[in-house]
Amino acid sequence: MDYHYKYHEKLGHCTDSRCETRDERDKYSVYMKTCMEFQTQGRLDKLFGMMDQHSLDFSRVVQGIWPLGTPFLDREGLLWHKAAAEEGLDPQAISKWGRVAPKFPRSWLPKLLGLSHEKKFRYNFQGGGMSAYTRYAGNYKYRRAWMTEFAKTHFDKRDFLRWTDVRPNSSKREYRFPYTPLGEFDYSGRDLPGGFIVRMVESEGKDDIYFDSFYFGTMAASEFTVAPGGDGPCTLRFYEAVAARSIPLVPEKDAPLAGCTSPYANIGYKFATDKNLFPYSEQIVEDNFKLLVQYQTFTRGDNVPLAIKDTGWIMRR
Repeated sequence: MDYHYKYHEKLGHCTDSRCETRDERDKYSVYMKTCMEFQTQGRLDKLFGMMDQHSLDFSRVVQGIWPLGTPFLDREGLLWHKAAAEEGLDPQAISKWGRVAPKFPRSWLPKLLGLSHEKKFRYNFQGGGMSAYTRYAGNYKYRRAWMTEFAKTHFDKRDFLRWTDVRPNSSKREYRFPYTPLGEFDYSGRDLPGGFIVRMVESEGKDDIYFDSFYFGTMAASEFTVAPGGDGPCTLRFYEAVAARSIPLVPEKDAPLAGCTSPYANIGYKFATDKNLFPYSEQIVEDNFKLLVQYQTFTRGDNVPLAIKDTGWIMRR
């Protein structure tokens, strides 16, 4: 959990030991304002401050209750605590699997259900990865290159591609760079709503639990959401697609229980891969959404998938 990140006092920022060159490390550090190792007081202080900002009680939070949080994706930890608070749950009483599984709060369900689910697109992808300041680590570059090749091979006028860091009219230099659209399906750089980058939420003028209705709405209007990972094989885009009633599509090598071992990989979601493309199925969408409500919200309790119980996962944690 985040042991790659180290703070360098002389540089005044964190670097990632996985980056091979100083140039890569410097680009990566654009996103790193502070550095907090997993389970240290610094991370808890940051979480407490965020929870206090959103009027969430942090008096019962202890070390280790930071579900899937990283120095970047504070959003997941905060949404988890909001989900627990809305159901009146004590974080210390929640199962070990439930503590690390991403959760949607009850208050987000009406927003998700209120989206139009009429399908206008076949495939969609929305995310950063074209700017040198976003494409910071080797694995991230590899997965974004995979996305580009998948779009070149499979996307056409039925689809929607948007690199959210292509912003030719931005005042920030990291968003201004030459970019050639891949086809009529490529909406990158157009003046569209939404498109904020989660890892840069503060500089985007949003808070960590901002609901991007255009982002989720585009997924809801798509049969499939292409969801490659970033610097690792797992991605919140996978279960966000499920929440928006779109079928996740991932690289085969990064698929749940193949490359991705995040807790959501054990829920049993149906998904497509680049090696297993199939026609859209409303039944898959409905089944996936039921699983999400059961295991990625607390609205029906603190539920643990049977597959997890059968493998003794909880006992090994």
